[in-house]
Amino acid sequence: MTDDRREAFEDRARRYRSKPGLAKHCRICQEPAEYNPSWGVQRFPGRHVVVIDPGGPYGVEFDVFFATHEAVPGRPDHYVKIARVRAWVTDESFVLSTEINGRVEMIADVPPGAYVVENPSGERYAMSAEEFERRYEPDE
Repeated sequence: MTDDRREAFEDRARRYRSKPGLAKHCRICQEPAEYNPSWGVQRFPGRHVVVIDPGGPYGVEFDVFFATHEAVPGRPDHYVKIARVRAWVTDESFVLSTEINGRVEMIADVPPGAYVVENPSGERYAMSAEEFERRYEPDE
């Protein structure tokens, strides 16, 4: 995707929040790991948080996770996302590189109709429309 096309997508971005009560089962992982979430491979050289998701596990950079999630009282190892995000639907395929703390965490081949989600600190990731609708609602 060219930079001007990316800007056009970003102009369509809306604000979203996690759906209420959507708790994630998570654990801290100290070891290097690799995950295969939507359309790519995600790699972590060391400490991160692994989310045990029904669609398959995925990782989140340690600092990013604890800046965007909080613990669910009375439910060990369960967290809810508290950060608001920006998101938009793609209308063409492109390659998305997710960079965090100067390191490429994931490169994904994103198809048309997918959502690109941007956390407050700027990192971007993609997911199917079905997955996005399961997790997020408009923040109006």
